[in-house]
Amino acid sequence: MLSQPDEALLDAILSEMCLKEKLGQMLQPDWRAFRASPRVEVACSNTLPATLASLVRKLLNQPLSEAACERGLGAHGLGSVLGGGGASPTPNVPEVWAKQMCAMQRAAAKTGSGVPLLICNDTVHGQTNLSDATFFPHHIGQGCMQDAALVEELAVVAAKESHACGINW
Repeated sequence: MLSQPDEALLDAILSEMCLKEKLGQMLQPDWRAFRASPRVEVACSNTLPATLASLVRKLLNQPLSEAACERGLGAHGLGSVLGGGGASPTPNVPEVWAKQMCAMQRAAAKTGSGVPLLICNDTVHGQTNLSDATFFPHHIGQGCMQDAALVEELAVVAAKESHACGINW
């Protein structure tokens, strides 16, 4: 339950938001959607040579720029973004993650409502998109351990690794 001042603040923010901003708060696109998409054409082959494929991956994994964040996130007044399934900036280290997530938050702060962005990541068994992160068994495997305290400890480690990357949900 929200306190009376928080309830009043929430009502004030919502009353100032236009329909587009309210809709944006309900969307959760993958943050990779805001990257520039390099066009790659391959002639006479169904597979990319390894070096070209590596270059394309590197281009696609560049951290989002301030402009890309403002153009993608800020323009739509998004409430949250998801980064999972291999979503990772290059180099894949917490500092680069955090820099990108800060750029996303700055873009969110420039929207009409200024509502902070929920930055989500699939961290159910560790921050698996981060290089050298700790991986844990899936929940069914953790449940088989029959040790609730250990499961909670594993969740805390996963949360700390995600938090170091700027992920807040």
